[in-house]
Parts: sequence; C-alpha cells; structure tokens
Amino acid sequence: MQRMRLFCIICFSALIGTLCAQGNEKKFFDESPSPYDSVALSQQKQEVVISDSVKRAIVKMRNALQSRIRHDDVVWSKTVYRIIDMREKQNFPLYFPLEEMDGFKSLMNVMLQGVINKNLTVYRKGIRDDQFRPDFSVSKAVPLDSTKYLINSVFSYKDGDAEFYPALMVSDKGKLGIDNMTIIEFLKRQQRFLIKEVWFYDKHRSVQESRIEAIAPLMSYPKDRSSLIKSIVCWFKFNELRSLLAEEKIFWGDNQSSDMTFDLYFSQRMYSGNILGVDDIYHRTLLDYLTNADDVKKEQDAIQRSIINFENDLWEY
Repeated sequence: MQRMRLFCIICFSALIGTLCAQGNEKKFFDESPSPYDSVALSQQKQEVVISDSVKRAIVKMRNALQSRIRHDDVVWSKTVYRIIDMREKQNFPLYFPLEEMDGFKSLMNVMLQGVINKNLTVYRKGIRDDQFRPDFSVSKAVPLDSTKYLINSVFSYKDGDAEFYPALMVSDKGKLGIDNMTIIEFLKRQQRFLIKEVWFYDKHRSVQESRIEAIAPLMSYPKDRSSLIKSIVCWFKFNELRSLLAEEKIFWGDNQSSDMTFDLYFSQRMYSGNILGVDDIYHRTLLDYLTNADDVKKEQDAIQRSIINFENDLWEY
C-alpha cells in the first residue's frame, strides 16, 4: 500500500513538473497579448450578445487548431516579406466590396472596424526606408485615445496640400467612426498589403509550414513622390487580427453562400504575393540593390526555390 502511495506521489510530481516546464518553454512565435487587451476586453464584455459568444467560441476553436511552436523544435526558418497587390484577380476578395454590402466587407474595412471597436492595436511604422520591418514594442503602439493622430497621421491619404482623404472621423458624440464622405477615396488608393511571412521547419511534427506574423496596409502614391516607408500606413499583429478575420466571410465571386472566411483564405495561402525581400543583416529590399525587372524576378524565384528545396533536400538523404 505504501509502495502504491509512493508511486502515485512520484507520478503526480512528474506530471506537475512537466506542466510547469511546458508553461516556461520559449515559444518560437510571439504570442504576447496586446498592451491594450485589458481595455478592449472590458469594453467587449459590455457589448457581448448570444450570437457573438457563439462566434467567439468558433474563433477560439480555430486558434486552438494552430499548433504552438516550441523554439527548440524549429531547426530552420526564413522570414520573407511579400507585397499582396489587390489589383491581381486572385486577390480581388481582399479588395471588394469597397462599401459594406449584405454583410460583406473588404479587408481594410475589417481592419478599420477593429480599430474603431478597439479590438486591434495600431503600431507605428518606422521613419527610414530601412526601417520597414514591424516593431511591436509598447512604445510603438498608438494609444487608444489618440483619435486625432489616427485620423490625420495614420488612416488618411495625404499628397501635399491638394489631397487629403481620411478614412476615419470623430462623431458628434466624440466616438471614432468611418468617414463616409472620404472613405471610398481612401480605399481607392489603398490597393496593396505588405506581409511578414515566416517559413519554418518543425522537427517535432516533421513538417514545413508558413505563418504570417504581421500585416501592413500600403497606400499608392505617384511614383515621383513615393517610397516604401511612406506607403506603409501602420502595422498590425496578424495573430491579433485573426480573431476578426475568422468572423468575417469573404465575398467569393458569385457564390454568396460560401463559408470562406478571411482567416481561411490566408491560412490556406490562397493569396498571390510578390517577394519584396528577406530578413538579413543588410536591412534592404530587392529593389534597393536590383534595378532591372528581370534581375528582380530571378532573385524572387531564387528565394522561393530555396524555401521549396529545403524540404526536398531534407527528405532526400
């Protein structure tokens, strides 16, 4: 009897130790909450209805399906930056409809609603072209009450003194909302997204996967007054955005009964994107050292081949 009791104590202690170790394991992807999550959650609790609770349950289930990656299990990784041009037919579902129609929204509209409802943290972009990478430190997060800054300096198209098209406005009640007078002009000039995409090999599951870590809307300016850093509107954590994307259906051609969501669209890599560059010590894009379009295309293909060849070479030996 004493042996059995001792055996149970040892097993229980081992289980507790394992759980504690898992809790302290270093994750490969940043899963830290937004610095303003506590404020957003307190506001959500006041607005929750039954249908929303069902939606949130579905979102939690979908998030649970995405495996948590231990840092020690990643034996190879490559960070790639891609431009998603919504003028390409394959990316049309991200751009249309410009105005909300029958419950369907464009990706930018989903983001704006997330900002208005304080479900998304807005992160400032860099200053120089070599600072195009996202910085998710607390100092880069825009405070929730900075409505004037959000309207005038973030979510607006400005080209000198001639054109100013804000996407947001402050209502008579002092609340942030969509500016219906200029939102279409803003969306017409917001035609691309920049994503930070991480490819990695997980030895624990013996699979190669990719995940989007960050996404930034890009504005289109005249070529003589355009630069990458000027085009970036702001940065969002993609993991924070996913809970909104999983609730919004995509306008999928003529099939309005489709259950395709933005989250599924991205997780199944149904978008088309051109490689802008990779994470390296030089902090530059392909366009910084290649001027010929053919050379850029060759380098993009070489980067893509290096990703595909890693897995092929891994199983060859």
